[in-house]
Amino acid sequence: MLKKGTQAPEFDLVDQDGKRHTLQSLLAKGPLILYFYPADFTPGCTKEACTFRDLQNDLVRAKLRVVGVSPQDADSHKKFAAKHNLNFPLLADPDKQAVKAYAENGVRLSGIVFNDVPPRKGGVGSYSYAYQYQYHYQYAYKPRKDEEK
Repeated sequence: MLKKGTQAPEFDLVDQDGKRHTLQSLLAKGPLILYFYPADFTPGCTKEACTFRDLQNDLVRAKLRVVGVSPQDADSHKKFAAKHNLNFPLLADPDKQAVKAYAENGVRLSGIVFNDVPPRKGGVGSYSYAYQYQYHYQYAYKPRKDEEK
């Protein structure tokens, strides 16, 4: 698991609309919540994605944006986003490039907050650093057997 103060690994992934995103390009737009989830359409992942969707106004007021990452392809993400009216990018990581880069010993963070200012009391971390997002899902989980491929 990434520790506070660890340099965040770069990635280059495609979203549900075919648009390429790197960590650098996402951070150029400001603070970011990057969250990882195992699969589209599963009950827990659907609830998590819909929670981020429903919190959109609060997140905008906090000047935060949300981006999800999972191993499914862009077509699956497109269907998932359309079915649940998701209002943020879902990045396809079929080779698990980012999933593996943001994990340690097979345990992944649910979410990471990046910010473009130094840490402050009650704040998040510098844009090039990461630590666990503590708002809604503040647990790490082990991949399911079907994710370990």
